[in-house]
Amino acid sequence: KIRRDYISSEVDRRRMLAEETNRKMKTIRHNWLGMSVDEAFREWRTAIRRAKRGKRRDMKAKMRTERLKYESELALKEYAKRQLLLWDEYWDEYNDAPYWINRHTDESTYEEPRLERFLPEGWSMPDLPSHMVDRETGNMLSRPEVREAEMDTDESSSEEDDSGYESPNDAANSMAASR
Repeated sequence: KIRRDYISSEVDRRRMLAEETNRKMKTIRHNWLGMSVDEAFREWRTAIRRAKRGKRRDMKAKMRTERLKYESELALKEYAKRQLLLWDEYWDEYNDAPYWINRHTDESTYEEPRLERFLPEGWSMPDLPSHMVDRETGNMLSRPEVREAEMDTDESSSEEDDSGYESPNDAANSMAASR
């Protein structure tokens, strides 16, 4: 019994010594770093959240830019098609050949107006941005679906910390609860 009491008192004494050492270390760390481990973890978690929001914002901006570039290239093609519709075909009986006259400018030509004439030099049909294509079918998404895809750039877009880490206190509490 004396031995058991001695061991118990020695364990208590050592525990108190370890707790006092931990308190001193925490004070020193707080004085040196200006924050506790929990505070450092919260700051780290906040920084990670900010970085994720920034990444999502950059991805949304990139997707929007790609979509607008694609749409502006298509608008050029639509403009060229409309310009082509302004030309009316006539028959020149004197030369026995067709000719075309522009309704708005009264310009005339014996060369059939072609779409390429109204497009910038070197223009080619743009590739469809990947976020505008249905992954399953390969078909182009509707405008609302594209806008939705631009808004939902991250599958885990919640504001919760989904980094897989827990604070030191959370970890200690979960370990204590599992005992």
